[in-house]
Amino acid sequence: MEKLKFILKYIRYYFKSTNEQGIHSPFVYELLQQAVYVKEDYYAYPVVEKTRETLLDSDKTISYIDCGASSTGNNPITKSISSIVKKSAKSPKYAQLLFRLVNHFQPRNILELGTSLGISTSYMALA
Repeated sequence: MEKLKFILKYIRYYFKSTNEQGIHSPFVYELLQQAVYVKEDYYAYPVVEKTRETLLDSDKTISYIDCGASSTGNNPITKSISSIVKKSAKSPKYAQLLFRLVNHFQPRNILELGTSLGISTSYMALA
């Protein structure tokens, strides 16, 4: 019975907390309104997405050594650029959110770890 009450409370909370009227923090409310929920297209979107399309159409391959968590050692891996863009690059939705956040906060310095082919880097640089 306790588990059922907990589940019902969670469901009620989930549906109440999905809009900005339930947010009491002025900072979070402003961030949502000015960066997260924005629907307009910015000047950087078509520029970077054109680059993404060019990379997706590329039939070139590159060799690299993966130093990430899924690394299998120092053996070079050969992959096509298009497959790297499909699997490793940020989706347009999240890359554009990253652009809006950088555009909103206007940081002087950004440290990006794990750059793939530079799509998210391009979004941040254009902000």
